[in-house]
Amino acid sequence: NAAVKHLINSTGGCRADFSNRQYFKMHNLGLFFAKHKAAILFPLFIVFQVATIVKRVFVNMKKERLNACWFIFCGLIKGYFITSKTQ
Repeated sequence: NAAVKHLINSTGGCRADFSNRQYFKMHNLGLFFAKHKAAILFPLFIVFQVATIVKRVFVNMKKERLNACWFIFCGLIKGYFITSKTQ
Protein backbone atom coordinates (compact mmCIF):
# COMPACT_ATOMS: atom_id res chain seq x y z
CA ASN A 1 0.00 0.00 0.00
CA ALA A 2 2.87 2.38 -0.68
CA ALA A 3 1.95 5.83 -1.91
CA VAL A 4 3.91 8.84 -3.10
CA LYS A 5 2.72 12.36 -2.53
CA HIS A 6 4.52 15.01 -4.54
CA LEU A 7 4.66 18.34 -2.78
CA ILE A 8 4.04 21.15 -5.21
CA ASN A 9 5.64 24.56 -4.89
CA SER A 10 2.95 27.23 -4.49
CA THR A 11 4.35 29.17 -7.46
CA GLY A 12 4.63 26.04 -9.59
CA GLY A 13 7.73 24.36 -10.90
CA CYS A 14 10.86 23.93 -8.80
CA ARG A 15 12.19 26.03 -5.98
CA ALA A 16 13.53 29.13 -7.70
CA ASP A 17 15.25 30.67 -4.69
CA PHE A 18 18.94 29.73 -4.72
CA SER A 19 19.33 29.74 -0.92
CA ASN A 20 16.31 27.49 -0.33
CA ARG A 21 17.36 25.11 -3.08
CA GLN A 22 20.87 24.83 -1.63
CA TYR A 23 19.50 24.52 1.93
CA PHE A 24 17.46 21.46 1.04
CA LYS A 25 20.24 20.02 -1.11
CA MET A 26 22.65 20.23 1.84
CA HIS A 27 19.96 19.04 4.27
CA ASN A 28 19.43 15.91 2.20
CA LEU A 29 23.19 15.42 1.82
CA GLY A 30 23.50 15.55 5.61
CA LEU A 31 20.74 12.94 5.92
CA PHE A 32 22.49 10.69 3.42
CA PHE A 33 25.90 11.06 5.06
CA ALA A 34 24.57 10.31 8.55
CA LYS A 35 22.81 7.20 7.31
CA HIS A 36 25.49 5.73 5.04
CA LYS A 37 28.94 6.97 6.12
CA ALA A 38 31.14 6.48 9.17
CA ALA A 39 30.79 9.16 11.86
CA ILE A 40 34.59 9.43 12.10
CA LEU A 41 34.57 11.00 8.62
CA PHE A 42 32.15 13.75 9.71
CA PRO A 43 34.83 16.46 10.35
CA LEU A 44 36.32 15.93 6.89
CA PHE A 45 32.83 15.97 5.38
CA ILE A 46 32.06 19.29 7.12
CA VAL A 47 35.27 20.95 5.90
CA PHE A 48 34.63 19.88 2.32
CA GLN A 49 30.97 20.92 2.39
CA VAL A 50 31.71 24.33 3.92
CA ALA A 51 34.15 24.98 1.07
CA THR A 52 31.48 23.86 -1.41
CA ILE A 53 28.81 26.08 0.17
CA VAL A 54 31.05 29.16 0.18
CA LYS A 55 32.04 28.59 -3.45
CA ARG A 56 28.45 28.15 -4.61
CA VAL A 57 27.20 31.19 -2.70
CA PHE A 58 29.96 33.50 -3.90
CA VAL A 59 29.52 32.40 -7.51
CA ASN A 60 25.72 32.62 -7.54
CA MET A 61 24.82 35.48 -5.20
CA LYS A 62 25.70 39.15 -5.02
CA LYS A 63 24.07 40.16 -1.71
CA GLU A 64 23.53 38.56 1.68
CA ARG A 65 26.35 36.08 1.08
CA LEU A 66 27.25 35.48 4.71
CA ASN A 67 23.62 34.94 5.71
CA ALA A 68 23.13 32.54 2.81
CA CYS A 69 26.24 30.54 3.77
CA TRP A 70 25.01 30.23 7.34
CA PHE A 71 21.46 29.29 6.26
CA ILE A 72 22.71 26.56 3.90
CA PHE A 73 25.22 25.24 6.46
CA CYS A 74 22.40 24.97 9.03
CA GLY A 75 20.50 22.79 6.55
CA LEU A 76 23.47 20.45 6.32
CA ILE A 77 23.86 20.19 10.09
CA LYS A 78 20.13 19.78 10.68
CA GLY A 79 19.91 16.96 8.14
CA TYR A 80 22.90 15.18 9.65
CA PHE A 81 21.73 15.35 13.25
CA ILE A 82 18.12 14.42 12.50
CA THR A 83 19.28 11.17 10.96
CA SER A 84 22.05 10.42 13.44
CA LYS A 85 19.58 10.69 16.35
CA THR A 86 17.21 8.16 14.80
CA GLN A 87 19.82 5.45 14.29
